[in-house]
Amino acid sequence: MPGPKNPRSKVIYLLTTTAAALVVPASWRGYVVPALLMLQVVLLLRIGLSIRAILNMAARLRTLFVFLVIAYLLLPAPTGERVIRLGSLPISLNLNGAATAVLMCGQILIVILASAVVRLSGAETDLVDGLRQFRCPTLLVYSIDHTLALLGGFGGRGGGRGRGRGNGGGRGRNRIAESPGTNGPGVFGMLRRLARGDSGVLIEATRAGIRQASERNEMLMSAEALSNRHLAHDVAIISGVALMMISTKILQVLPGMPFASGHKSLILVPLYILAAQLTFSRFGATTAGTILGMLSFLNGDGRFGLLEIPRHIAPGLVIDLLWPLVRLCPSVWAYSVLGIIAAACRVSTEFALTLAIGARWEIYLFPVARIASNLAAGALSGAITAAMLPAFRDLEPKDEPTSEPVVDTVAEPALICE
Repeated sequence: MPGPKNPRSKVIYLLTTTAAALVVPASWRGYVVPALLMLQVVLLLRIGLSIRAILNMAARLRTLFVFLVIAYLLLPAPTGERVIRLGSLPISLNLNGAATAVLMCGQILIVILASAVVRLSGAETDLVDGLRQFRCPTLLVYSIDHTLALLGGFGGRGGGRGRGRGNGGGRGRNRIAESPGTNGPGVFGMLRRLARGDSGVLIEATRAGIRQASERNEMLMSAEALSNRHLAHDVAIISGVALMMISTKILQVLPGMPFASGHKSLILVPLYILAAQLTFSRFGATTAGTILGMLSFLNGDGRFGLLEIPRHIAPGLVIDLLWPLVRLCPSVWAYSVLGIIAAACRVSTEFALTLAIGARWEIYLFPVARIASNLAAGALSGAITAAMLPAFRDLEPKDEPTSEPVVDTVAEPALICE
């Protein structure tokens, strides 16, 4: 199989390729970007994808690419750049700007295709295995194991991976949608019931996921890990919450129809807060967001490849940092403010990517246009948070002595269940 084979080397390859694509000096971009882009295309072709499948991956960001090219083509050109005057019209075409925009599109496309190389080559969970080899925290490792077990995995080879027959984004998507804990009315049904003030469906589904994760503790955790009651408790909570998150993230609201960007913050933000409130760990929401990001990446969900992972980590980290303050004055208004901040973090990927490629300030208007619906959903999530937290009082951590810390423990590979 072409490309990096060892799970650890896959992690290194993905990180170095992404860094090389985004931080390459402007004077080298004309050489480095085409070379890296061609390398990803060759690797994907050797894996078995067709040219059409690769083009479909790029087409997911066609709106951004067209916006970049048109903006750089029409924006005023700095002195010394090549322009074409359109007769007597007060418009000129900036050829140097258009070339710069094409290279920027290439930088973004490298990140997307390199992510696909890692996802579609080797074993389904190579990225997770590679992170284990880097000795990730035990809480994260066991929570990923539990969530994958609850989801039923991503299916075997050829099961919806789209190798040469699609865009590679259907990899296990049906399996996840039908997995334990995800059956129900779907996101659209949830939103309709939530709009009527009925949060019971979200509470019931989340409780079911936590209950299933708790039942699997003895099956998936070592005896040594089970002896740490705080760790076992947190793994069950985070796995159940992550299961609900990934179900919300993957299921479509209105398939084939446009819908307000950021609407899922309405459900995701209360789940982040629940992970922070119900765990002994200081970083429960961050861990849940990490799992959501990694499983979304492995499933081919999202538009920005590897950058989807920090997109889901950022809201969790902000909630973990601010939650001790918010819980001092619990109210719908406090939860709404926290929801607005967390929702703003969910669009951080676009801003970070725009900054990384060194775009002009006008290009920031593109992510700004998407932020309004995210902030609105974050504000409305405060009411759902206020309704959910009392329903989980019995699962809140009790102040009991523990023999070892939860967050700083590092997983030994020998303790990980296959």
